[in-house]
Amino acid sequence: MDGLNGRLHGDPANAARDRKIRGMLESMDHTVFVVTAKDLDDKGAMKRHFYDIALRLTARGTARTLREQADGWFSAEQ
Repeated sequence: MDGLNGRLHGDPANAARDRKIRGMLESMDHTVFVVTAKDLDDKGAMKRHFYDIALRLTARGTARTLREQADGWFSAEQ
């Protein structure tokens, strides 16, 4: 989860550490999905993130259905 406040990624040392961790994971063939804190309140952004994740886990048609139809989970107030 990426955030932009001063204590998280607004701090250059934390941002550098996170880039290093992300690079290590990717070098071990892990897929890293970056979701910013601001995306959590953006239904369209979250649908894109879930679609990208679903593409890795299931068939393209199922991922497309998730992106286009399955949005009852979203409530920005939560």
